[in-house]
Amino acid sequence: MKQIRKNRERLVPIIESIMFLGRQNIALRGHKDYGILSSELHLSETIINEGNFREILKFRILSGDKTLESHLKNNNAKATYISPTIQNELIECIRKEIVFKIIKDIDKSKYFSIIFDETTDVSKISQMSLSIRYNYSGKIFERFVTFIDCHSSMDNGNEDKDSDGVDSNQIEPKLTGEFLGDIVIQMMSKLGLTFDNCVGIATDGCAVMVSTIVGAVQRIQQSTKNAIHCPCNNHALNISISKSSTVQSIRNCIGIMEQVISFFNASAKRNFILKKMLKKQFVSICQTRWVKRHDSVLQFKMSLPEVINALASISEWDDIVSSSKAKTLLFSISNCEFIISLYSLSSVLAVTYHASKTLQGKYQDILTSSEVIENIISILKNNRSDCDTNFQTIFNECKDLMEELDVDIKIPRIASRQQ
Repeated sequence: MKQIRKNRERLVPIIESIMFLGRQNIALRGHKDYGILSSELHLSETIINEGNFREILKFRILSGDKTLESHLKNNNAKATYISPTIQNELIECIRKEIVFKIIKDIDKSKYFSIIFDETTDVSKISQMSLSIRYNYSGKIFERFVTFIDCHSSMDNGNEDKDSDGVDSNQIEPKLTGEFLGDIVIQMMSKLGLTFDNCVGIATDGCAVMVSTIVGAVQRIQQSTKNAIHCPCNNHALNISISKSSTVQSIRNCIGIMEQVISFFNASAKRNFILKKMLKKQFVSICQTRWVKRHDSVLQFKMSLPEVINALASISEWDDIVSSSKAKTLLFSISNCEFIISLYSLSSVLAVTYHASKTLQGKYQDILTSSEVIENIISILKNNRSDCDTNFQTIFNECKDLMEELDVDIKIPRIASRQQ
């Protein structure tokens, strides 16, 4: 027992270091991950960087951790428990403890909902993320549980394969809704979750998830009879706002802003001129996340005079490519239609911005969310019913800016009143 306790004491600083790096989202690995620490004899003189994990161990020794120092100095290199293999094993143990604690809390809470989505990461691997939402001691928690490699799960699940490991019945590895649903069911079973206690399934609104015949949700509901599907309303709003670009003037406005931002970001010297005038970096326009789109549109609106000055300056350069492009963009943003479209877009996004922030809140409940959405609908309806007054306000703001920028003011095209 004494030896067991001593061995556990040796592992404590190693485990604490791994947990610290994980909590701070810092990578463990370095260029040298094996053998005795290079600083064993000359700790303060070494110039070799062995990666974050090994360096933090050296820092602990410098800070007076005698237990760790004795362990690393007096044990064989193969018994120090700091190799990449041991690191992975300890990380896996930590993961199991975290998941065990989450499942324990869920069991006490009894009822829960699952949240999952699938996407391709930067390493070109199809990853599914699974989170669980539950009420524990009067507080709502959304806990991430695991990532799942979908294609590996498909490959491991195939029993009818040829000698090359390819499913003879399905050459193309399609991730169908039914298959994604099966992955979630298998993971829930593996975690020991009670299917009857699952009362909600949250996904986005894509067909592979919500199809009533072969969708992932429909597949899961076959096992979780009490689960109600809760589609991501914020995802629907993302699409709604993005689709506003089908209005020609708004679509043109967004396209021009994207070109201007790309123009400055593509060159260090162009970016230098812009930052010199703005004192900050431009925010790129996000195609789907309309919270980010509002930020970028608002920044562009507030910075329009400086952007025009920057383009005017670049248009006088000897660089033919930069100067000609700057003149084209300068003409595009120095006209009445663009400025009015920009201010109109910003006014709508200002109304919808609060809904996005609210719906993404961790501790949001359905009553508050419903009130926020109803308020926004009411505001938009009022703006629409009194469109003449509201547009006059927008036009007056644009008029002041256009007079300042010496832009010709033109009466916009008048459309018939919509029913």
